[in-house]
Amino acid sequence: MTATDAFRLLRASLKRWEDSGKEGAPRPPNKFMLYRTHVQSLRSPTRGKPERQTDASREISDIWRQVSSGEREYYGKLATWLKLQHERLVPNYKYDPKRKRRQRLLTTEIERSRLGTVR
Repeated sequence: MTATDAFRLLRASLKRWEDSGKEGAPRPPNKFMLYRTHVQSLRSPTRGKPERQTDASREISDIWRQVSSGEREYYGKLATWLKLQHERLVPNYKYDPKRKRRQRLLTTEIERSRLGTVR
């Protein structure tokens, strides 16, 4: 994956976000996500059923663990460069993960039980 390819990936991600009208820009990809995207683009589609993304991620993750430190460093530098580009394109970006609804409900139940207001 070249820097140009990575930048196109970032721009496409930001374009989808702008078109969706959602709040909160997507995070810049880390080195593994860049590697995964690159390897996924090289894999030929299987005949019949499409490959499940969880299976593909697992296989690519196994490959990633065996990649040389030089190649990991390359993707790390690429991810750092993309992070700087992301900061330039989305200057007020702040990572703010949203809690899942189920987790919020469990937290609320725990708080209620502490206060003695369980239904």
